[in-house]
Amino acid sequence: MSWKQKLRNPIFQQYALELLLPIIGFFVFNWSLLLIGIYFLIDHLVSQIFFYKRSLFVREYHGAKAGIGILIVSAVAFTGLFFLEIVVLSTLVLHVQNITLDILLADFWKLSKEELWLLIPLVFFAYYLKDKMTFYMSRAFVQFDFNKMVRWDLIGQITMVSILSVSVFLWIRFFSYPSWILVTFLIGKIGFDFTLKKTIRNKSLRKAN
Repeated sequence: MSWKQKLRNPIFQQYALELLLPIIGFFVFNWSLLLIGIYFLIDHLVSQIFFYKRSLFVREYHGAKAGIGILIVSAVAFTGLFFLEIVVLSTLVLHVQNITLDILLADFWKLSKEELWLLIPLVFFAYYLKDKMTFYMSRAFVQFDFNKMVRWDLIGQITMVSILSVSVFLWIRFFSYPSWILVTFLIGKIGFDFTLKKTIRNKSLRKAN
C-alpha cells in the first residue's frame, strides 16, 4: 500500500488523529499534562470496552459454550490494572506540575465540566466507526478465537501497564519537561502498537499457536 493509499485509509486517518490530537492540544491549545493523561485514560478504557464487545461477538458467532469465566477474570484484572494506571499517571502529573492532590482533583472536576463531556462521546463514536469498518463489515471476526483473544489481550494489558510504570519512573527521574514526556510517550505508543500489539493480534487468530 502506497503512502497516498494509506493517507486515504480512514483507519490510518483515525490513528494519525489519535496521535496528533494531544500534540496539537499541547502546543496549540495549551492543554495541560493532566488533560492529555485523562485523554489517554479515556481512550484506553473505551478501547477495552469495545474489545469486550468484539470478543463476546466472536464467542457467539463460533458458538462457544464456555469462556465467560476467563472474560470475567480479564475484566477484573483490567479493572485493577486501570486503577494502577490512574495512580501512575497521577503521580507523574503531581510531580511534573508540582501540585497537590487536592489541586489535581479540583482541576479534574473543572476539566470534566469544560472538556470531557464532549471528549468522551467523541472517543466512543470513533471506536464505534473503527469497529464497524474493520471488524464487522470486513467480517474479520471470522478469523478470531475467543479464548485466545481474551488471554492475549490480558497479556498485552499487563505488558503495557508495566512498561508505562517503568517509563513514569524514568520520566520523573530524568525528565522535567512535559513536551519531552509527551513526545517520548507517543514514540513508545507507536512502537508498542506496531510490535507487541500486532503480535498479540496475530496470536489471537484461530490458526495461531
